[in-house]
This record gives sequence, structure tokens and C-alpha cells, in this order.
Amino acid sequence: MRNDTENPVESLVALARAAADAGIDWRARLGDEWIPATLAREGAARVESALTEWLDGDEAPPGDLAETLARVVDEALSSQGVD
Repeated sequence: MRNDTENPVESLVALARAAADAGIDWRARLGDEWIPATLAREGAARVESALTEWLDGDEAPPGDLAETLARVVDEALSSQGVD
């Protein structure tokens, strides 16, 4: 069940961070499982809105939404010192 108050981008970042902390290959799981599941559950419009919120009001760059999500999560984890 979807929680309308939860930002799906924040959820992906938190999930990837927890996986990284546990020694799991978070990048592979992100692209293979978590992003597709998020897009299926939330829908593209909700994810685009969440990306805009995450990017402080800037619209997500045009292009593949899954690739944009992967890049945003990777950048967020890199800024936290996660490889």
C-alpha cells in the first residue's frame, strides 16, 4: 500500500543506504528491483513530482525516469560517503 506522505525518492535513498551499510550490492538491486517496483507502485507522475521535490523545485531533467532516479540515488549516497 502506498503512503502518500512518503517521498519515493527518499525511500529509495534510505533503502539503498541500508543495503550499502549491510554490504549488499545496492546499485544492482536499485536498477534491477527497487526502481522498477517503485515506478510500478507509485506511477511516473508521482515519481516525477517526488523528484521535483527532492531537487528543491527543479524539474527532473528530461530522459529516462529510471536512469534519472538511479543517478539521483547514487549522488545522494555519494554525498553521504557511500561508494
